[in-house]
Amino acid sequence: MRRADLEALGDRAPKGPILGVFVPDLDMKELLVANRGASYFTTPHFDGYAIVLVRLGTIGTGELKELLREGWKARAPKKPTRRSK
Repeated sequence: MRRADLEALGDRAPKGPILGVFVPDLDMKELLVANRGASYFTTPHFDGYAIVLVRLGTIGTGELKELLREGWKARAPKKPTRRSK
């Protein structure tokens, strides 16, 4: 994490590994951070972005897979693209 993020979080800064994940929108981000504060958080660096930070040691595999799937669907192109050979 960036020094400014660590300073902003203070004692709430995570000790273990974290992952930044896109979410469908800012409402979803706020919902995750508010209702599941043990696993999800944010920093001022990500204000205005539909990205949530995840404490990997506190989230189950199934929940993480679902979060990644939803993040991918939110960011992936609407039409699959073909690669030319």
